[in-house]
Amino acid sequence: MLGQLVHVRVALAAAQLVGTFGVAGGVGGWVAVDQAHRGVSGAETELKAADTEFRAQLNRSASDGTPAEKLADLSVRETKLVARPKPAATFVVDRQVIMELGRRTADIRRMTIDVALREVDEEVSLNEQLRAALEAMAQDLVAARNAGIDTSTYVAAYQQGEAAAGREQIPRLASKSIQDLKTQDAALVAATAGRVAYISALQAASDNAGYQRSRALGDLAQARAIPVLDVTAVAAAIADLESRFPSATTPDDFNNLAAGYAADAATLENLLYSRSNAYSLLASARYELGLAQGAGADVTSDAAKINALATQLDAASNLAAIQAVEGPLSFLIRDLVGLYRAAKSRPFTPAGAIVDGVPFIHQVYSLSCEAASLEMALMYYGHNVSQDDILNYFTVDRTLPSRSPSGSLIWGNPYKSFVGNYNGYENADSGSLSGYGVYYPRVAAAGNYFGAYVAQAGEVIAPSTIYAAAKNRQPVVVWVAFAYQPHPMQYMAAYDGTQNIMYGAPWEHAVTISGWAPGYVLINNPDTHPEWIDDSTFEAAYAMFNHMAVIFSNPPPPQPSPAPAPSASPKPSPSP
Repeated sequence: MLGQLVHVRVALAAAQLVGTFGVAGGVGGWVAVDQAHRGVSGAETELKAADTEFRAQLNRSASDGTPAEKLADLSVRETKLVARPKPAATFVVDRQVIMELGRRTADIRRMTIDVALREVDEEVSLNEQLRAALEAMAQDLVAARNAGIDTSTYVAAYQQGEAAAGREQIPRLASKSIQDLKTQDAALVAATAGRVAYISALQAASDNAGYQRSRALGDLAQARAIPVLDVTAVAAAIADLESRFPSATTPDDFNNLAAGYAADAATLENLLYSRSNAYSLLASARYELGLAQGAGADVTSDAAKINALATQLDAASNLAAIQAVEGPLSFLIRDLVGLYRAAKSRPFTPAGAIVDGVPFIHQVYSLSCEAASLEMALMYYGHNVSQDDILNYFTVDRTLPSRSPSGSLIWGNPYKSFVGNYNGYENADSGSLSGYGVYYPRVAAAGNYFGAYVAQAGEVIAPSTIYAAAKNRQPVVVWVAFAYQPHPMQYMAAYDGTQNIMYGAPWEHAVTISGWAPGYVLINNPDTHPEWIDDSTFEAAYAMFNHMAVIFSNPPPPQPSPAPAPSASPKPSPSP
């Protein structure tokens, strides 16, 4: 339809051109003859009329919406043509002047038609853009219907655009039709995207809620199969979620249900895991008991403790009751490993032994091995300091441990203070009885504070350095794996933001080296007794905590003050 209308516009413009300038469109013919009869004045009048008509057409096309940049070159050319001076007359009726003015008039009228034709070109271009926009919107309507969008409003806008594309429109109206259509199409695309996103979110939320529901119900069934466990509260919470599940329709509904099921599942899994872990510890304790008993150790009290803890675990109905068993069991395992090693070790003094004479002191508290080891070193140099005073100097961070969302341990910083309860259990699962230990910076600082001289302190201190100090009768506090049984190191973060801190529970232990012999070191073990340990066993245990040690010595002798330089003798004054 638009093509026929454009053809009509072009034909009318051509007819106007032919009627004005003749079939050939040249500057000769009847127009020029007529202008000659009318004279220069008539030619000037025609030129002005052509200029007026050009300006009128230019204004109409601009008003119709033809972009100014598409008409600018014609406007500049026409202005220059009108402003060009006319030739000077050489006789009374100067045909040359008349012909020149006629040519200018013809050029202006051609440019007038060019203005109209450029408007037609703009209309055609805009119509093509409108049809392209319609094609794009037709596809968007299909996608919208597939997503379940009510497209009635957008279909009406599409039909209006189709009607506009089938009729001739000036550029201004055509541009508006395009803009109106694109605005509606953009709204349609946005509505479709929102609907698709909503459907996707709904599906994801529904799937997650279903998974968490299955998880929680499975955990509940597993927990209920253990009659002693009290899961009344979490069962009630799951029952409430079950009553709400069938009526869930929105992503928020499903997300809230998923969060509830996940929290209940986590509670049950923590309970089940802790119970399973406690029974694993119980089995390990019985195994270590058998080894120690077989080696000839007196394990009567340990056996009684294990039996009591087994009875307590069998009756444990909640997480707190189970965790109350885990700590003592882990501690018993550690002690039994120590008893086994002590029973297996030979009571002998190796040849070539150098014994420093460091007094042996047993640790007062279950986890005060660092304080006891330092107390032995201090006493060797004549400083009698109690473990309580040493612990107070360390400072004790009793902040309870916690876990990050990923399950990583977060606790105090053993490089800055004693972490946890020094009379508790060496783990992070015993509540207020959770304890750990302290590292070399605080031990070295306490040694200096209470009067000893620290020759060296830190990590990555080679075993050869330790042996040299022991041969030189210098006590050394070292961190070793408990019972000299190294285990893979774990790491934790501190509440002060420090990351990747060594965490060796329940095997973190400090001892004092008090002698040396070829192939052996004498260790004052504050948990048991003095014992000779061969080099290879010591070095493996010492490596677990990155070769951490504090080496003590007698203070170096004071340096004598340098003698003052003699003053120069005064020279006698010359005689006058």
